[in-house]
Amino acid sequence: MTERAHGAREAERSNILGTISIRHASTSDVSFVSKAILDGARDGHFDISQTIDAVQATNEMIISQGMLAKATENGELLWVDAALWVAEKNHQLAAFMVCSREMPGSEKIEVLVLYTSQHFRRQGIARRLVRHAFQEYPNTLMAHCFGKSTFAMLVFEGLGFRLVAVTPERFTYELVR
Repeated sequence: MTERAHGAREAERSNILGTISIRHASTSDVSFVSKAILDGARDGHFDISQTIDAVQATNEMIISQGMLAKATENGELLWVDAALWVAEKNHQLAAFMVCSREMPGSEKIEVLVLYTSQHFRRQGIARRLVRHAFQEYPNTLMAHCFGKSTFAMLVFEGLGFRLVAVTPERFTYELVR
């Protein structure tokens, strides 16, 4: 193959695969993320019983303060470190992930939400987001998935997470380094 033909083939491949970038979410991403969370909850993938305003406020808190309020089993609210990353493909919002500490001071990091827009699925974007979390959090990553979330389960299993618990409500995956 000539150098020119090789260059054309690489350019075509780059166009098909596109450029994927991961960054911390900004306030301009809040409506995309919030709508996706509510749509996912409506479809049975997430357990959210909040209004759009409450979801947006939570996302804004994660973005601006790096914190998230989590309720304990007895209803007590605890503040934990949290992060919201978005993935863009060819400069279009394609996916996002919300992570937080399981509890204050815990080394376990929980993937709370992993979402990819339908148009961008099966392109490795969710895997890239989870791999990004591996880099940011070198300890244990865990995720809870509802039975309907087969997409997320496949991502976690494909990255080496182990299924550690199953309840009627959810599947729990964990990756320990």
